Amino acid sequence: MWEQYRKTAAITQIFVLGVCAAMRFFANIPWPAVVALFVAMQLGALLGTWWGVRMRRRVTAEEDDLPLKRRR
Repeated sequence: MWEQYRKTAAITQIFVLGVCAAMRFFANIPWPAVVALFVAMQLGALLGTWWGVRMRRRVTAEEDDLPLKRRR
């Protein structure tokens, strides 16, 4: 999972910081709400990476199986 996260970490972090800065300075959202948004977006990035790696593993595992192999 960490290998995939490292591939997209820089772009993800720039996006998260940009959204949080926009919410604070353009929308005048209070700091506690911005911090809550930051934490939620970080958790979402981690969960999204975990889910994506899990889906990729499932897809590649199914491609390697024979078409008529019985499923358990």
